[in-house]
Amino acid sequence: MKSAEDCFKDGNLKLLHKDYDEARLNFTQAITSNPKCSAAFINRGYVNHMLEDFKGEVADYTAALAIEPDNESALFNRGLALIKLKKFKKAISDLSKVIELNEKDSKAYYHRAIAKQNLKDYFGARVDIMKALDINPDLIILNSENDYSTDRINEIVKTFIECSNTIKGNPRDTQAYMARAELRESAGDNLGALADYSAVIRIDYCNIKSLSRRAYIKCSPLRDCEGAIKDCNSILKIDRNNDYAYLVRGWSKSFLKDVQGALNDYSQIVDLYEKQDPDFNDETEFHCLMALTSRAHMKKELKDYQGAIDDYTYTIKLSPNADLLYTDRGQVKFLLNDFEGAITDFTKAIKIERKSEDAYFLRGKASLEIQDFAGAIQDFDKAIKYGISLEEVSLFRDLALNNI
Repeated sequence: MKSAEDCFKDGNLKLLHKDYDEARLNFTQAITSNPKCSAAFINRGYVNHMLEDFKGEVADYTAALAIEPDNESALFNRGLALIKLKKFKKAISDLSKVIELNEKDSKAYYHRAIAKQNLKDYFGARVDIMKALDINPDLIILNSENDYSTDRINEIVKTFIECSNTIKGNPRDTQAYMARAELRESAGDNLGALADYSAVIRIDYCNIKSLSRRAYIKCSPLRDCEGAIKDCNSILKIDRNNDYAYLVRGWSKSFLKDVQGALNDYSQIVDLYEKQDPDFNDETEFHCLMALTSRAHMKKELKDYQGAIDDYTYTIKLSPNADLLYTDRGQVKFLLNDFEGAITDFTKAIKIERKSEDAYFLRGKASLEIQDFAGAIQDFDKAIKYGISLEEVSLFRDLALNNI
């Protein structure tokens, strides 16, 4: 009887000549002679892959990992086999372990992105694919085999590589910088996106779109509010009616505790909206909604409760199906001891979003104030059912129970 080593060598020779059936037989003989030969399990797993026996492939890599738990090859290839079997969560687990062992493994990020895309974790998929490209800008992509998720990931890779190659050939191509910046921003690579938007601005200092995106990145994720304000000021020098610049500048001033400056900017947006042509675009209305909501929140903090209610009411007229707006307005009414009005708003919020735990909880508190203890208990129970912690609700619920 041949030794495990000889059987293993025979299997490798058959594998070299793509005689997969014989190779599998040889590796099986090697395993029979030496059940602790992880390399034989790994190679037989590869043969099973070539024969499209993905369940057998997973079983072989699992056996190899029982012998060598940190074997990167077995983990990586089992992850790929699990993707073939559409077991995406398990695939992500294996590929994540590969990345823990080798954070520079671009292929592991690439395949994990495909698994995440299949689970509709689109942001996570983009983060992984950008990381893969950061490690290896010349990433080689798979044949998608008409798989939509792989197609989508490959499309991102191709676009990124095309943009990078275009920039290498023509460092003043603003469209390539913009396209790459948008890809990076969509994946949460804020510093990479900032660098690309800045490159566009160096070439074309009047590029409002790049200035706008750079201002937003500086304001929100990076909290460089002074820098954001500077970019917004540059936009407003070019277009004094740019509502988005006022909005980002308002947010930035709010973060810097410039309350009056922020209120002025939000009010400017509302004025622009009210003065515009009747055939306004949806983006303008959205910016007005954001400004009104931000102004209402700020007025609430300043205890200008009636002013806050007026802004929420205006916002609700523009967006009558936004449950959170009713919840926010209801909270302000509660602060004014208008408990009936608050209950009306919380009820409207619940009609729009029947699983709104906050609306149930707040309506329960308002019901307590008007001594509707049975109604309060029902609302507190619904709040717990839909996500509010028992600890947060128990004090109010016990108070209602004690009064029945």
